[in-house]
Order: sequence, then structure tokens, then C-alpha cells
Amino acid sequence: MMAGADHFRQWCDQSQTELPMTVVHSPLLRTTQTSELLLECLRLGKAQASDLLVPGRTDYTDGAYLDFDQAHHLVVGHQPYLSRLIDVWCDADRLPPLMPGGFAVLSLLAPNRGGADLLMMCSEGGQV
Repeated sequence: MMAGADHFRQWCDQSQTELPMTVVHSPLLRTTQTSELLLECLRLGKAQASDLLVPGRTDYTDGAYLDFDQAHHLVVGHQPYLSRLIDVWCDADRLPPLMPGGFAVLSLLAPNRGGADLLMMCSEGGQV
């Protein structure tokens, strides 16, 4: 995961994209631990747990856990939900699933089908 975080930071630096200030995550143990590691590694502001990101929810694609007053979001969740979220928002059913440490960077205009553009995807941590 640390390789993925380093790669994300490098991408943000190269693309002149600000790092998000908040990590939004599922309140379950593994995602809480991952969020804490990301806060430390990326030197982000805070973590915010959301029950809307727990496995089994069917409304996670509506983005109700996002704070639209913030320009950037870092979402830590569970598989296959995150990969499905990317597929729906980017309207692309053939993207590779995210593996542990992997990430995707989206430009989100609206949290609905086709409401985002995929800017970069690193399916496995640290590897494009």
C-alpha cells in the first residue's frame, strides 16, 4: 500500500494536483487502518468514516459520502465495490479491478453513471 501512496503523491506532484485533505472510508477495521496509514504517509488532514461505504450497500454510487465543498476526495472502501464505483462513474465496464494498494484518479462532475473521467489508474500499488 505504501508504494501505491508514493505513486499517488508523485502523480499529484507531476500533474500539479492538490492532495485531498480528507480521507473518506468505510468504518470497518481494515479500511480504518488503511486510512490512518494514508493520513500519515501523505500528510493529509483528517479521516472521516461513512456507513455508506460498508459492504452490502447498494447506494454507494450516489456519492452521498462526498463533501462537495472540497475539490478532492480520497475514498477508501472495499472490493468489488470500489471497482464497480469506478466503472459506473466512468461508464466503463472493462477497467481492471483494483488490487490492494491500487488506486484510480477521477475527475468527478456528478456522482452518476458517466459523471466522471478516468485521469489515471494504477490497478496494483505502485505499478501503472
